Amino acid sequence: MLNQKSNFYKRVKETIIEWFEEHGRDFPWRYDDDPFHVLVAEMLLRRTTAAAVMRVYPSLLKVAGTPEALMNLSRRKVESLITPLGLQSVRAKHLQRTAAILVERYNGSVKSASSNLENLPGVGRYTACAVRNFAFSIPEPLIDGNIVFFLNRLFGTDFDGAEDEGAWQFADNVAGPDHDQRFYWGVIDFVSAICLHKQPHCKQCPLRENCSFFSERGIR
Repeated sequence: MLNQKSNFYKRVKETIIEWFEEHGRDFPWRYDDDPFHVLVAEMLLRRTTAAAVMRVYPSLLKVAGTPEALMNLSRRKVESLITPLGLQSVRAKHLQRTAAILVERYNGSVKSASSNLENLPGVGRYTACAVRNFAFSIPEPLIDGNIVFFLNRLFGTDFDGAEDEGAWQFADNVAGPDHDQRFYWGVIDFVSAICLHKQPHCKQCPLRENCSFFSERGIR
């Protein structure tokens, strides 16, 4: 039974990565190994869409590509650059306070330790783990609203959002031990393109024959 589960988890992971390689979206922060750039992107991605962040990310990095540069911009300038995302006052405050901490405490560098990251303004568990995984290649499970939605739908689990510790443990089982970045990016893109919250495209899903949702609904 344990081997069956492990094999299924492996198949899910491989299928999502294969799908991502062919259909995944191409965002600049996914291929940038500068930890500060990854941190900024992940902070911007909170409570908005990747497409929206794409509209502001390049212009923000052009004038604030380092903690020093971001810290020294006027608050009004930062807010104007990220206005399309909404919540620009809060976002700008968190970004600039974070930049100041990086400069004053860490000589302008982003540290990889979870404790350092989670103590930054506006940085929670998911953002810290994302930076560790994507910028430092440290194997970490990742759970956000879309990932927990995907797990619940595919496996028939009933995790209660991204704060559910069981969801983090489950992701660790499915995506470990290496926690390939492409799996998490793949899940996020898969939920956006195929496994939609409403009217999912089940006939296009490569996992449909093993999907709890597909089986229970009798979709054909």
